[in-house]
Amino acid sequence: MKQRGFFHFLCLSTAFLAAGGSRPLGSAEVARPNILLIVCDDLNDYVTGYGGHPQARTPHLERLAETGVAFTRAYSNNPICAPSRSSFLTGIYPHVSRNHSFSPWYSNPVLKNSRTLMDCFKQNGYQVIGTGKVMHHHRAEEWTEFKHKADYGPFWHRGGERVAHPGVREPYASIGPVDGSFGALEDAPGPGERAEGEGWVYGVWGEIQPLRCNGPDDRDPTPDERNAAWAAERIRELARTGLEKPFFLAVGFIRPHTPLHVPRKYFDLFPAARVELPVLRAGDVEDTWLASVVDQESKGFKYFRLLRESYPGDLEGLRAFARAYLASVAAVDDCIGEVVDALDGSPFRDNTIVVVTSDHGWSMGQKDWVFKNSLWEESCRVPLIIRAPGVARVGGRAGHPVSLIDLYPTLVDLCRLEGPTRKNDRGAPLDGHSLRPFLKDPENGRWDGPDAVLTMVCSGGSYSRVAEMQHYSLRSRDFRYIRYNNGKEELYDHRGDPHEWTNVAERGDYAAIREQLRRRLDAMTGLTIGTPPPATASPLGKGERLAFDFEEFDPEWEIMNWPAHHRATITRDPARVIGGQASLQLHSPGSPWNVVHFENAVFPPGLSCSIRFDCRALKTVEGGFLYFILQQDKAKSRLVRVPLAEGEQKTVTDTLVNDQDVPLRFVIGFAQGGTYVIDNLELVPEGARGGGEVKP
Repeated sequence: MKQRGFFHFLCLSTAFLAAGGSRPLGSAEVARPNILLIVCDDLNDYVTGYGGHPQARTPHLERLAETGVAFTRAYSNNPICAPSRSSFLTGIYPHVSRNHSFSPWYSNPVLKNSRTLMDCFKQNGYQVIGTGKVMHHHRAEEWTEFKHKADYGPFWHRGGERVAHPGVREPYASIGPVDGSFGALEDAPGPGERAEGEGWVYGVWGEIQPLRCNGPDDRDPTPDERNAAWAAERIRELARTGLEKPFFLAVGFIRPHTPLHVPRKYFDLFPAARVELPVLRAGDVEDTWLASVVDQESKGFKYFRLLRESYPGDLEGLRAFARAYLASVAAVDDCIGEVVDALDGSPFRDNTIVVVTSDHGWSMGQKDWVFKNSLWEESCRVPLIIRAPGVARVGGRAGHPVSLIDLYPTLVDLCRLEGPTRKNDRGAPLDGHSLRPFLKDPENGRWDGPDAVLTMVCSGGSYSRVAEMQHYSLRSRDFRYIRYNNGKEELYDHRGDPHEWTNVAERGDYAAIREQLRRRLDAMTGLTIGTPPPATASPLGKGERLAFDFEEFDPEWEIMNWPAHHRATITRDPARVIGGQASLQLHSPGSPWNVVHFENAVFPPGLSCSIRFDCRALKTVEGGFLYFILQQDKAKSRLVRVPLAEGEQKTVTDTLVNDQDVPLRFVIGFAQGGTYVIDNLELVPEGARGGGEVKP
């Protein structure tokens, strides 16, 4: 054992024994530190002590920071939910794995052959316990025990579907029940004012359960409150029964992810007339280049525009939204406090490392953007607080730029985990660096990590898997440098411009700094950004079979559907099983074309692949038919029709070849409407023919 690790072991063991326990330690294994990992969703720097909003109310996070180290320049490596979590919970950069967007991590050729943080702890003898939204795409086998899957509720329910909160004005409410909704639970119609079937609901996608809300003191807990209560009680239960193994407990809270629905008491902390707007500057977007790679209907630009159109006054909609966001942050702070208080009241307090962070931030109107998924400060910056008894300096503040990629190696180091973090040579080693030096000396810690942090945003479309064609940002202590895949650049000098108001990339007096950061970005990524490679890597291109039994398939994120109007309803329906454990049910009342793109089934140019799936027609429409094809935008393979009479069931087999020079997705579609069930989809590559260059 290394001298540093042995000394750390003695310190933690002594601290735990001094604190007392519910039973004697059975082995040195139990003396290893426990882990409490708390991950919020969409939480930016609206946290006390981070300076994001002067009215932020997070007393529990503030108190936790006083017992550990707060990292004031911590950043997400991909500021949107699924890829951020896939990255930091496997310890691998998105551009290394090519898992840039919402494809499930467990289908990615690199990530599925690497150990998640949870699996790494499990392999080292920990009991690995979780609840709530931790990974975006949940896999039960990563855990010893898992309670509640991610639940974005409460939602307002009316007319058989989730809709926006009744208090949200149009056209903003037209965005829908998630991003288009905010408001207090008690500000929706009460029990005596509701139409039949109207009210609050919760439940994971595809499931709806009523949530009783008759008043402030007569309601069911929200999903976040339920997870907080369960985690707190689980800690108390572990204290009562004692530990045979150390524990890793991960708690994922949804708020302040939309919909911003929390009890009114949190809104009352921020009276509407007194809510301060975010610090904005008129015309701030004019010297930026995001609009050159996305259109004005992209979520961030669209949400900002619709807020302005929906409320009187130029920025009153943004004020209403900011109030709901602040209220949601205050609500999740209470949930965090409940879990940490339970830990601090247990015998585990002095032998448990506590980490609180978020998957990414959220922009609140800066540069006309209300969303995440941008490369600017507000979207990328996250709170990161680490309490490591016996290691972390109490009340420390570390200002060196770090990122979420550093979390995995930090916990491996602090807990002295052993063994490889990849399952085989198709996995990847950890990309981050242990933050131990900054825990011990927040101001002057000497570490072997980089002097700047890397963030990327997926460009989407045909290039969603091409690392060179994504957009990248590099954040040093003093500067932020952005390069889009069309070559456009932004450079902000944080020494005098903390709000990133002035893009100085074209100024001559910053030419040397821009060139230095440009080279630094190239070196950190190993990429020539904006230049596609000769071929696109994909799971099928690697020669790996893809099989979908749909048991843990998430239609919300793992497929794309089209068209926008009268689009197909796509659900994972255990009641419609043909031969597997669950099925995919496709339904449309009659739109001419209904197309389901499988996000993870990408065929590189020249690939021949055998197709097999079971299907059943529950309802057909005259002139309609089921079909499948390889397609990406206007490029497509041959179309294969599947004749099915109503009530008929069959197994389909065929072979398709990508004879185009761009990657094509596997697509199942049906014309004119109807209801179909798909099960046991399997795609097996038969070998690439030729090659093909990916063209812009």
